Amino acid sequence: MIYIDKNESPVTPLDQKTMTSIISATPYNLYPDAAYEQFKEAYAKFYGLSPEQIIAGNGSDELIQKLMLIMPEGPALTLNPDFFMYQAYAAQVNREIAFVDAGSDLTFDLETILTKIDEVQPSFFIMSNPHNPSGKQFDTAFLTAIADKMKA
Repeated sequence: MIYIDKNESPVTPLDQKTMTSIISATPYNLYPDAAYEQFKEAYAKFYGLSPEQIIAGNGSDELIQKLMLIMPEGPALTLNPDFFMYQAYAAQVNREIAFVDAGSDLTFDLETILTKIDEVQPSFFIMSNPHNPSGKQFDTAFLTAIADKMKA
């Protein structure tokens, strides 16, 4: 029986021998592989993708910061509210950022987003999914419509 009210894991912990083996094989004096090659290869294989289709980072902050640096010049467009670091990293590189405001119920109208893309002509659109802070999961059709509009 699993007691979910007691925050107990149903997964048996690794035994001492396995833990010792993992720890002794870890090179603590070196930084991890910044390109995450082994991870990307394993992830790509599991999901039937090419490693070139995978990008990995040390948390979302690192990837957001890299996007702000490498994306073409022009404003970024995001939802409001959403993850604050979009604004923080845009400010670090003097990138203009525009917003699509949520309704009073913290939902976003797709047509409003598509219209805002036409108005702002952003170099890229960034948003969290599930949405932060509402937790709403955007469906594939919603995301595809935004991606298609950004390609146009």
